[in-house]
Amino acid sequence: EWQNATLVLLLNTFWEPAETAQLMPALRRLPACARIMSFQPLPGCHLGLAQLAFLDGVAVSWLANGVQVYRYATLPWETPRLGDDGTLVGLKRQAVELPDFCTSDVGISKASKTTMAGEEVARCLVGEAAAQAPTPPDGCGIWEVAELQKILHASSANTTMADDRFFFLGAGWHRAALLLSLLQPVHIWIFGMPEEEAAAAYGIRQALLEAKLGDERRSLRIHSGGPDTNILQQASVMLVQAEWALASHWRHSPSHGDAATLPRLVVCCGGEALSWIESSSGWTSTEFAELPLRLACLHDEGSMLNRKESTAYVHYQIK
Repeated sequence: EWQNATLVLLLNTFWEPAETAQLMPALRRLPACARIMSFQPLPGCHLGLAQLAFLDGVAVSWLANGVQVYRYATLPWETPRLGDDGTLVGLKRQAVELPDFCTSDVGISKASKTTMAGEEVARCLVGEAAAQAPTPPDGCGIWEVAELQKILHASSANTTMADDRFFFLGAGWHRAALLLSLLQPVHIWIFGMPEEEAAAAYGIRQALLEAKLGDERRSLRIHSGGPDTNILQQASVMLVQAEWALASHWRHSPSHGDAATLPRLVVCCGGEALSWIESSSGWTSTEFAELPLRLACLHDEGSMLNRKESTAYVHYQIK
């Protein structure tokens, strides 16, 4: 119904953030340079939109001093889509003629000339989808593409990961797993994830599917229960949260299979990772390479977010 609109006013002062986030795909489909005015900031990096100067002190009936109105304009960019291999492609400007009022706006003109790589598109889309999903429990995890790529580079023996099977074990992986699903043509299994975090992962996944950003050729399975030993033998890469591994007394058995068939192993993070490696991995810490990472940590029931430096450990016996 909005596809021909040139101005959208969102009277969303009292909406939940998830309600505004659900409108983002529709806003991106508006004609190029359509104006959007919102009574609350749009979520994430408002992909496909240029943020303009806000209006202050706009008179409303419920607040004596008025409110701030956030202004945006749609960019003449392509709609986010998957390529032939099922991974995100970067965004670039469409070949459309822009109206004069659009090209005369310096903010829109500058933003519309930029392109965005698939990695940045993935970060924005997962952040936008997370705003629609249930809040995960407090804890730390990998939220940034750059940190995930460090892990992929350290744990991959090949330049291509097509059809590799990535197994995420424990808590804190809900964003990393969904980012990976957009960036690489791999299969993903998640085990041992707390139910609240699994609900957040399902919510992100559903938002991506509704935006037609899910590849049906590849599996993405989310389980709150632990993994079966036979299933683990199918893994190409295992990413293990050490706190879960210690609490569940999970032990790795590297003797099963030879060096050519063993999965690559990443253990996150810090002192707990070292404790688990020494007690239950079947290897010693000297057989692991250190990988500095920056984690995102939620506190106070998801209301506070900060970052912290930590270290993951990667077993350097690769496939």
